Amino acid sequence: MRARIVSRYQRWGRGMGFGAMLGLVATLWAFAASEDLRRVVGAWLLVVLPFFLGVQLVGFAILVRSRLILRRARRAAYMLCDNCLYPINTPECRTCPECGADLSLVVQRWPSGA
Repeated sequence: MRARIVSRYQRWGRGMGFGAMLGLVATLWAFAASEDLRRVVGAWLLVVLPFFLGVQLVGFAILVRSRLILRRARRAAYMLCDNCLYPINTPECRTCPECGADLSLVVQRWPSGA
């Protein structure tokens, strides 16, 4: 079984739900507290909780972006035959070495850098 590679963004993103959980606990605690404490907790929720949620969204955006970059880098290395998914790494090749299909019809477009 192949080991799963975990990026630093994935590790960082796992703890981001902690702020939301803390906000939920603070909300539940505030309902049982005095009126003054409710005001303090309410102000905390209005100021701090959106910050934690924003950090979580930024972490998610970084994770998605890094996955897109990795996927594009992998696809730039070679094309895949649509018939048999055989990797073809030269643009001069006209037929698939595996299934013999005409590559002008079945191969995905070459990336712009190739």
